[in-house]
Amino acid sequence: MIFQNKSAFKGIKVLAFAFLVYLIIFLLSGYFKNIKKCYDKISDIECNLHKLENDADLILKNIADKLQNLPESNPFNKNDFNNLFYNKGISISAYFNDTLIYWTDNLVPSEYVINSDIKDVNSLVYLKNGYYELRTFQKKQWTIYAYILIKSDYRYQNEYLSNTFNKYLDIPFNAEFKSILDKINIKSDKGNFLFSVVVPENINYTENERIVIFALYILFYSLIL
Repeated sequence: MIFQNKSAFKGIKVLAFAFLVYLIIFLLSGYFKNIKKCYDKISDIECNLHKLENDADLILKNIADKLQNLPESNPFNKNDFNNLFYNKGISISAYFNDTLIYWTDNLVPSEYVINSDIKDVNSLVYLKNGYYELRTFQKKQWTIYAYILIKSDYRYQNEYLSNTFNKYLDIPFNAEFKSILDKINIKSDKGNFLFSVVVPENINYTENERIVIFALYILFYSLIL
């Protein structure tokens, strides 16, 4: 009888251990699933950014061609540019011999000083109100700049101004922006590093997964008690 009880207890311990292993595997699968989702999200961010870069480059070329043919005519008078920044976070400025002549809006600081070190390089720049990717196109005396908003950085925030990412990039609201290399790095369409995004590694289980986890906990403790 004692031997049977010991055997039964041993069987229960083995079964409980098996459920514990299953529970650990289940939890780890949820963890790695969320990590995969995170990296998939980063891939989506780069894809969205590259679409903005392509849009900006097309605009730059078209504007440069118009200015070369009609330098006295403001190429931004058409309604096509009215909501360019609000919709995609893109602002355009046209310089003639390093003098600002035309611009699409007043939302991006126009006193940006042209730096010869980055003049012909697509790179991340910091202006007074945020971080932008700078795209350039030059045609004779004209240099056209596109500023693609990455993340706003206002000194003071209110109901109208908030330090958020460009909505078109679809970056998680709780993500942290960094201008240095980190775990998850975002690159331009040319392969140049621009910025990094740090996404909290929270494991977000579905309602069904939470129920299964709770049931396994109850079953495990009922077997060992």
